Amino acid sequence: MSNIALVKTSSEVWWRKKELVGACWMLLTTLFISFFLASGKLTRSDVSIFQVVFFRYITGFITIICLVFFQVGLPIQQAFKTSRLRMHLARSVASVVGISCLLFSVGGMPLADVNAIGLTQNMFIVLLAVLFLRESVSFLRWLSITCCAIGAFMIVRSQEGSVISFLQLNFFAVIALVGAFLIAIEMVFVKLMAAHERSLTMLLYVNGLGVVVLCLPAIVNWQSVSVWELSCFSLLGPIAIAAQLCTVQAYRCADASFLAPINYCGILFGGIIGFVGFGELPSWGAIIGAVLIAVGGITLVRTTNRKMKIINKGCVQNVDLK
Repeated sequence: MSNIALVKTSSEVWWRKKELVGACWMLLTTLFISFFLASGKLTRSDVSIFQVVFFRYITGFITIICLVFFQVGLPIQQAFKTSRLRMHLARSVASVVGISCLLFSVGGMPLADVNAIGLTQNMFIVLLAVLFLRESVSFLRWLSITCCAIGAFMIVRSQEGSVISFLQLNFFAVIALVGAFLIAIEMVFVKLMAAHERSLTMLLYVNGLGVVVLCLPAIVNWQSVSVWELSCFSLLGPIAIAAQLCTVQAYRCADASFLAPINYCGILFGGIIGFVGFGELPSWGAIIGAVLIAVGGITLVRTTNRKMKIINKGCVQNVDLK
């Protein structure tokens, strides 16, 4: 009897340790994403966002190619084999424009606020699943979505300057909201393709086609950059891929419901980076809005039914290299 109790106790300790490791991986993910978004504030005013995002995708594509050759060992022609080129292109366009919107908005509002608005993608994913994938949503989930929407609206209204006439909303905040919506569309494409496409293939196409989509806008708006700036821009792709790989490791160690609150630490990281690096102080309205987004988003994940858990796992599978 004591042996059984000992085995049970050891098992419980093991799982707790495993979840702790998963939490650490997710913290790294949110930290990498916060640093990536901060690049929008480090960019010179004469350097186009399209040029910055172009560097992100071309260095990300090179990183994935290196992983194919040196880690996975998969023939390159097999890695590129697909029957859903149009869906890959649609996903790439949504990803490119979404990331461009988020980086652009960082130039006109606090980093923590952009992080908070970016996390409304979970709300948009559920809404898109209801509209196009016919997923069922309970009353509590609708309440969570409403909480996220109110939080996002409070952040949008709390920003000063660059106000557009419609409802007196801040232009940069609206662009950030559009970016979050487009990232949610990308995640829905990931869900639709996850059961049919290799994870590595999806990564190759989203980065490779991203380069193609951004090539013309980047060339038209191209500005010369220093060696130091080029070095910093070249890190954007590896940082983005590293964030995706950390997400994979996190979900291998712990469930989505456990990791959801940790994912929202990105708001805190954004606030710290914004304060230390750029002297930013979010308003009380923005802080309350961020809290509402975090509460609504965490509840949304924790009350997820089995179908929505499959969607979340499908979204993560797109970065699994094994």
